[in-house]
Amino acid sequence: MIKRIVVVESSAKVSSSRSQIHIKSEEKDSVSIPAEDLGSVLIESDRTLITIPALKTLAEKGSSLVVCDEKFLPSGIFLPLKGHFQQTLIIRDQVSCSVPTQKRLWKEIVQGKLYNQATVLESYGINAERIFRLSKEVKSGDPGNLEAQGARLYWKKFFGRDFRREVGGEKQNLLLNYGYAVLRACIARIVVASGLHPSIGIHHSNQFNAFCLVDDLIEPFRPFVDKAVKDIMQENEIGMTQTNKAKLINVLHEQTVWNKSVFQIETVMPHFIKNFVECLKERKKLQIPHLL
Repeated sequence: MIKRIVVVESSAKVSSSRSQIHIKSEEKDSVSIPAEDLGSVLIESDRTLITIPALKTLAEKGSSLVVCDEKFLPSGIFLPLKGHFQQTLIIRDQVSCSVPTQKRLWKEIVQGKLYNQATVLESYGINAERIFRLSKEVKSGDPGNLEAQGARLYWKKFFGRDFRREVGGEKQNLLLNYGYAVLRACIARIVVASGLHPSIGIHHSNQFNAFCLVDDLIEPFRPFVDKAVKDIMQENEIGMTQTNKAKLINVLHEQTVWNKSVFQIETVMPHFIKNFVECLKERKKLQIPHLL
């Protein structure tokens, strides 16, 4: 089932009763939404209040709560502790996953990311032959760092030679950061629901990052956000407007090909992560979602 993402942009009170999330706003009509229908609640206003019962209800229904900073970028994520019914076994497999298996999985993730980047470029008539070639040359663990080589080529071709990808940047970077953050929150919620621990990655391993695994699994999905930002730029509407934020959130509803079938991104993520769980203890190929 497609989960809803609710953005609270103005002064409001978020409360709960009878498994419903109530949002009472001073500037817009109040709404009540079944908590089980919610994937994430994004709070962008400093004047929003949320009650403890609302937090409990979101956690019980497996929803995430995202709090944004003054640039509208998520600065904190509240996730449920309760995950899969076999959570202990799954985390045990995650922790004991062999280094060769981790390297193989990272290779397949990098291959998928490069392939999707090249596909995005081709969709705009940009020659992507070299990036397609790089995707086929990735070795176990990506010792040649072809992911970074591909990124340098990709950004120059996509946004021009003067573009620099920066987490704290403006214009395209601000839109990219917002779109990636929405993806990250969605994947984090599904990772926890699948019984995995979000901080135990297969490649990312920063001790100060609580979402190393999420940052591994997000990589093949980033080009979907890149494409949405490119489309926004072509409409000459760069900026964190309500319309642009809605377009970036709607990336979750874009179609993708996975295992020879077409899914919406938010629908395919649980299948993709379930496949990842299976790959932790079995020598199976990780099926990467691709752009149409």
